[in-house]
Amino acid sequence: MCHPIDPARGIFGTEGLMSSNGQPGEKDFKIPHFRDQYQKVGMFTPSVRSSAHVGEQIRGFGFNHNGATSGAAALAELPMTDTEMEQLRSFLFAFPSNMAPIVGQQVTFTGSNNNTARRRLALLMQRARVTSPVPECDLIAKAVADGDARGWVFTLDGTFLPDRAEESSWSRNQITALAARRDQAATFTCVPPGAGRRTGVDRDHDGVLDGDDGA
Repeated sequence: MCHPIDPARGIFGTEGLMSSNGQPGEKDFKIPHFRDQYQKVGMFTPSVRSSAHVGEQIRGFGFNHNGATSGAAALAELPMTDTEMEQLRSFLFAFPSNMAPIVGQQVTFTGSNNNTARRRLALLMQRARVTSPVPECDLIAKAVADGDARGWVFTLDGTFLPDRAEESSWSRNQITALAARRDQAATFTCVPPGAGRRTGVDRDHDGVLDGDDGA
């Protein structure tokens, strides 16, 4: 298989194998991954065989391993129906990567949006619990409590460890309740797996929690 997907082994579109096909100039090249296909949209040519550009070009590097194939021509010579072609293109533009789609998503509780925000937070917590075949994200929270900027990191038992060593775990409701106070908010963010402790409770990664650093 040219472009396998095996997250458990860190494979997202290539195993580093070589290809030797019959096309001129395309022999003995390393098979590329597909994770960045969506970034290559914007080089427009009418066909694989034509070098004439059509319209304004957003990017000069197109598809294929050498960047020579435009979005309009990608996969055009494969024996597929138009529907199958569009489905395959859509899959390539959303190709799985070592970062789950939930990474970077966040929700902020403001006191007036609790119903909507709770549904979003439930999704973040659900994805943060995923550990197989690989973890999807770490979940952190930030808010102001008693005048101090605070941080928490989500644990698989459903609670949030605070940024003070002597303090007990917080519940989701305890943190969101902080947003009910005037001019306050509580923000939850899914960060890359393994980054939760640093971004949530120990930003300088020195082993001393943020809430204890200035004690």
